Amino acid sequence: MLPEIRLPEISCASIVLVGKFNMLEFLPKYLIENNVIQIKDLKDMDWNTYIPSQRLDFEFLWGQVIVTPTQLIVKAKATPYISTSDFIRSALLCASDEVKVFAMGINLEGDFKLEYSYQRDNIGTKLVPPSAWGKWGEEVDMQLKKFPDPKKHGGMVSATMRKHRVDEKGLYGFTDVHVKPSAVYLETGVYLSINDHYQMDEKIVTASELAQGDFTDRKNELMQLLDQNFDTSIASSRRIMGGILEKV
Repeated sequence: MLPEIRLPEISCASIVLVGKFNMLEFLPKYLIENNVIQIKDLKDMDWNTYIPSQRLDFEFLWGQVIVTPTQLIVKAKATPYISTSDFIRSALLCASDEVKVFAMGINLEGDFKLEYSYQRDNIGTKLVPPSAWGKWGEEVDMQLKKFPDPKKHGGMVSATMRKHRVDEKGLYGFTDVHVKPSAVYLETGVYLSINDHYQMDEKIVTASELAQGDFTDRKNELMQLLDQNFDTSIASSRRIMGGILEKV
């Protein structure tokens, strides 16, 4: 039997597509006309921002949609997270050839509320040992031991670890894991976020190339990859989070 994985008190899953996007094709009116959403969905929709050709941002009960000229971000703050995947597949199915996708991220983030502040300090010193920072680090370590109150000592502010992806299927990208104190649970909380980034091409596309659409469109391949990997990626991210939080 697999060990039970601790779930965050607050969590959010998102899919981020990087490429070239025509904002008009993601307006609610266009999405309704192409059966991506239904008219009844407008009842519970909230507008956050709409700046033509710059940013489109609106929310439904199940999550949030953000579109810029070079990114499509779909977030779900409650399970089932698969709603993000469903929306993206439907939206891209009716997208014109003007919409091109270069890379994709399947992301999971969460705020964990620990019982004691020293547990958070243990995570911080494990990931970022004060001893690695010379004499100054010894002072940080002494402060951690002398003042248990988290408002009176320093420690890790953030840490990021990356694992590159190059496998036999020709996939490129990386998995980034980011850890920092929670902005929600100020005394004892830990915030973890994982960006599982996929691309089919090894090259790095510049901002100018993205804006011009000067890259090979990988919409179809990445959507197939999304179907195959979404659940696996979320499960893997949860295991990574569990590994960081174990034995605190």
